[in-house]
Amino acid sequence: MTRSHRFVLACLAVLLLVASPAAAQRKRAPTPPPAPAPVLPPPDIRVRSELSQTAAWVGDPLQFIVEIDTAPGVEVVTEDLAPERLVVEGLELGGATSTMEPRADGWRTVRHAYTVTPWDTTPPKRIGDLTVRFRRPVTAATASGAAEASDIKVAGATLAVRSTLPDDGSADGARDRLAALPSPAWLGWLRPAGLGFIALGIAPVVLWVATRVRRPRVTTPRASSRSLHAQIKSMFDELRIIDTSTTEGRRRAYDRIDADVRAYLAQAEALPALALTADELRPRLAESKRVRAGEVCDILAECEHARYGPDDRLPAAEAVRSTIERLQSALGR
Repeated sequence: MTRSHRFVLACLAVLLLVASPAAAQRKRAPTPPPAPAPVLPPPDIRVRSELSQTAAWVGDPLQFIVEIDTAPGVEVVTEDLAPERLVVEGLELGGATSTMEPRADGWRTVRHAYTVTPWDTTPPKRIGDLTVRFRRPVTAATASGAAEASDIKVAGATLAVRSTLPDDGSADGARDRLAALPSPAWLGWLRPAGLGFIALGIAPVVLWVATRVRRPRVTTPRASSRSLHAQIKSMFDELRIIDTSTTEGRRRAYDRIDADVRAYLAQAEALPALALTADELRPRLAESKRVRAGEVCDILAECEHARYGPDDRLPAAEAVRSTIERLQSALGR
């Protein structure tokens, strides 16, 4: 055996002696408890529920759809699918439609679609679970002569406003909740070496880029006071000639107020006002010296309700004129 072979064997022996106590002292990761067995639905009935869209805007109607497949002879208690049985939170329940589709194999599909509408951005927007009863065919073993009713649960849904993530903070199904398996001990020895090699490979590139690339700082110039004054004057001149005696005219006036005010804030305060709600603009305008943040945001909130609300909730012509006067005061004009 050569001297180099003896050196390699000695190094391996030292590594094994050092690694053995460390591996023995490592705590074994606790085994997660077994998941409870899933509750299987009855074989003669199947239930599905879903929203027609996963996110909505204020005033945007959508549908909560419930589909029930039943085997031949199975009858669903239709009273349990009435709209008044549906429990909604933060939503306004509208009409409902019901259809029944027979299939070639004897099964039937009952489909109920409920219309719900959010009128504000305050969470939560939730549809509760629905319990539906059903009856199987009457058999000779039934003593009373009528089939006993069983029930099945229809899962509800949570609606997010302006985002596919739920507003109540829940993230069911977004991440796997199973515990990760413990990694082998030898992987812990290789991780620092791998990170070191990665750092050595990236460091020269980072230093070369840092010495050769210098990006100039880009600033967005704000509009001058003269152009802002002309913009406000043009806005109020056009608002005064809108006929607010009709429903279409009042809704057009609120549309124009919302668009013009947001365009003015984007120029005067250098904010992405077109993409922010009134509540999101309020803290960002708190230190503004050009506008009164509270009054401007309240007016934008009124415009939002007037633009997306039903006709019977649309403010009268006097309220539109009052809003324009308040807007003049809020913009200092």
